[in-house]
Amino acid sequence: MSVYCSIDFGTTSIKLGLFSEDGEILALKKAPTPASSENGYDPDTVFSIVRNQLDVFDKAFHIDAIAITGMSEAGILLEKDTGEALSGIIPWFDGRTKEISSAYADKDYEGFCITGLHNSFKYGAYKLLWTLGNTVHGEDVIWLSACDWLFFRLTGIYATEPSFAARTYLFDIGDGRWSAERLSLFNIKEGMLPRLVCSGLFSGNTKLNGRDVPVAIAGHDHLLAMYSYEGVVEEYICNSMGTSETFLGTVEKSVLADSYDTGLTYGPYFRKDFLYWMSNIPSSGMSVEWIRKKAVRNESGYPYLDSVISEMPSDIEALPLFFPWLAGIGTPSYRNDIGGVFWGLKENTSYEDLVRSVFIGLCFQEKRVLSISADDVSTPLLVFGGAAKSEPWMQLKADITGHRIIVPSVSEGTLLGAVRLMCDVNGLPLHLNEEGFKSYEPGERGRGFSDKYDLYSSLSEEFEKIKGGNNERN
Repeated sequence: MSVYCSIDFGTTSIKLGLFSEDGEILALKKAPTPASSENGYDPDTVFSIVRNQLDVFDKAFHIDAIAITGMSEAGILLEKDTGEALSGIIPWFDGRTKEISSAYADKDYEGFCITGLHNSFKYGAYKLLWTLGNTVHGEDVIWLSACDWLFFRLTGIYATEPSFAARTYLFDIGDGRWSAERLSLFNIKEGMLPRLVCSGLFSGNTKLNGRDVPVAIAGHDHLLAMYSYEGVVEEYICNSMGTSETFLGTVEKSVLADSYDTGLTYGPYFRKDFLYWMSNIPSSGMSVEWIRKKAVRNESGYPYLDSVISEMPSDIEALPLFFPWLAGIGTPSYRNDIGGVFWGLKENTSYEDLVRSVFIGLCFQEKRVLSISADDVSTPLLVFGGAAKSEPWMQLKADITGHRIIVPSVSEGTLLGAVRLMCDVNGLPLHLNEEGFKSYEPGERGRGFSDKYDLYSSLSEEFEKIKGGNNERN
């Protein structure tokens, strides 16, 4: 029986999973992503984590194929001839590019019509421009997204696939190629970018214990979570919950200009003639980690948080409102100049009240984002990520948003999605289990939050009207 390995280079952790042909996890290893310094992630440290774990897994299970996924927008500049790193791996959230990106804010509409994206400092194009202006380099350089770089370190080949290319702000999602218009705008040579390959296609080999093992760049982590159970369960909106949180669905290709004012972003999906739409909350898991680790001197454990949100006070109206904008506002206004807010703090507000407010605020923001993204509240949310393990959180989410919540038994949707796409594209056997899903139905408790949500929504609109220094959409 074949054994497939999936690598997820994420913001918080680097995960490697082994899957059988039946879609079951044979082994899972998670290591913290090395802390980002002023130069970004150290590439040698990252690669040693991946390489060492691949060797361990292969000796125990004999890996037949490898799929790579992970965060988008992070990237690194290399000397093209030698592959030598000229920078660290700059994280997607690194703010050094804000000044550069703000210079192109007036070209947001034109950029959206080509790329499906709204202007943001996060994109690879701006990281490339910053790196070119702040490093010593020759003429022959190449910019790789983080997962493309990992593919290069394993195979020695420069390549990318459409879902990572799309997050550079240089990719034409209609034509499926690097955009000559965008390259000209930023004065970037196409030779500075890798060649495009099909998502999930074997495009190189790596050596494991003396033999060649094929490797594929599967694509953007959130998209692969959506792909993992496509066709296995009913129609759904994919809800990927990590440090940031996204909602994703698919639409047939259409004129992007007509979608400019929706507040959504778009990009190429793995099925021909389809785009994905995406909405986001930039600091979802980040907000939980903040209240868990930083708001009190002693770190609170997850079981404790679950116990707190399981017991809501009879007077919900007395709780403060929390606006989860620690990393700015995502959908619908895309503001990185506004921070998180507690509204309605009182002298007798307890730490437990703050914890409840954080989780309720996240669910309120989810409801607000979904009201823009999803036309039908009856469409369930298929939820992936560590948050899905919290039953009280998932029930609160169902009650407040009004959507049924479905949690797969295999919670590693991104890893599974990467393996599934690789197997589909290359004709490898993979049989997914159609059972093992936990469901949370919206309950009557949701009505008790309605008035408080109305206040939350109206205050959100007022906060978003505040003029700030840098208003970008992503």
